[in-house]
Amino acid sequence: MVGGQDLIKELSDLKYAIDQSAIVAMTDQTGRINYVNDKFCDISGYSRDELIGQDHRIINSGFHPKDFIRSIWTTIAKGEIWRGELRNRAKDGSIYWVDTTIVPLIDEHKKPFQYVAIRYEITERKLAEDRIRQQASLLDKAQDAIIVSDLNHQVLYWNQGAERVYGWSEEDAFGRHIAELLSGGDRRELEKAHQALEVADEWKAESRHTTRSGERIIVESRWTLVKNDAGEPDYYLIINTDITEKKHTEEHLLRAQRMESIGTLAGGIAHDLNNILSPIMMAADMMRTNPDGDTTRWVAMIKENAERGADLIKQVLTFARGMAGERITVNLKHLIKEIVSVLKETLPRSIKLEYEIEPELWTISADPTQIHQVLMNVCLNARDAMPDGGTLTIHAGNVAIDDNYARMNIDAGRQLSFTDRHRQRDRDEHGCHQPHF
Repeated sequence: MVGGQDLIKELSDLKYAIDQSAIVAMTDQTGRINYVNDKFCDISGYSRDELIGQDHRIINSGFHPKDFIRSIWTTIAKGEIWRGELRNRAKDGSIYWVDTTIVPLIDEHKKPFQYVAIRYEITERKLAEDRIRQQASLLDKAQDAIIVSDLNHQVLYWNQGAERVYGWSEEDAFGRHIAELLSGGDRRELEKAHQALEVADEWKAESRHTTRSGERIIVESRWTLVKNDAGEPDYYLIINTDITEKKHTEEHLLRAQRMESIGTLAGGIAHDLNNILSPIMMAADMMRTNPDGDTTRWVAMIKENAERGADLIKQVLTFARGMAGERITVNLKHLIKEIVSVLKETLPRSIKLEYEIEPELWTISADPTQIHQVLMNVCLNARDAMPDGGTLTIHAGNVAIDDNYARMNIDAGRQLSFTDRHRQRDRDEHGCHQPHF
């Protein structure tokens, strides 16, 4: 008798322990409830009388799809144990989560005749997981690259901003060394970060990184050494902001400021040159009053080039004042012939000069002095590139420059975007495209 009493007491103690920690319910093979413990009543909000004899779906929240519920019944109907997480609904409509184990009780025919469900509430844990997912979602919306790595620089977290900046997906990045993803394996930045983080918990620098496609970018990098509750280093938080466009804008601004300074300087030089050229032009006019043989030709050349020098000075002054030059209809055929005439007299004999001009060469709208200066500079550069002699060929033909051409020729594209408005105006006024040299 004593042994039987001891067994009853042990079973009673076991039931009490289960009732205090677990949510227990029993159903028949059809899913009708025939037992619940006090904790089940407490969490569901139903009394025992309201639950006994009811279908187990009384606490169904409708959250899980039908296929999921069907798989549970398929498993336990075969006499197998099912384990998983369920979202249930209490009597007052509130939601709670439970970690559930359903054990089938088997009869002598090895068929389930009753199911015992043991549940443990995990609502707080699920809410915490939801908060983490929401926070991760917010981090993914950030434009900055947000990266978490362990102390060995293996990536633990890689947000969508990092994917946009560097081109590596989260799957590609996870577990890889951070130097492989940011700087093509170069670890010098990591060494600098280590040295700085030994002194302080944060480090900030401007770095040049390499994307997955090989593109070079400039980033503002901020490293934070995150410590655990014991004050020991735990992981690195890295936030990188792509400032490539910002740096390019700053460079353009600095270049514009330099050009403004050059314009001021050019204005002063132009005035001095103008004073130098004025007496040359006056002397040339006086020399033409007594012509003799080659003197007339040389004086004419001196005057012509002095006048071009004066026009060039006007351009410099125009540039210094920030105004556009005068644009007129220019026949390039005559302009090229003038340049050829000058070059024949000035080029060394070791350089042979040839020129080809298409018969139907289009006219253009431009400042003739600027065009003359550009072509002359190109020819003089060609001369300097042939110290041992060679052939200098000037070819002028017609070609239409469009957006496709600009995309294939980056430098031309930059100029094209700057002059699109003028080119369209020229086409409207003169019905022509641009000649090609």
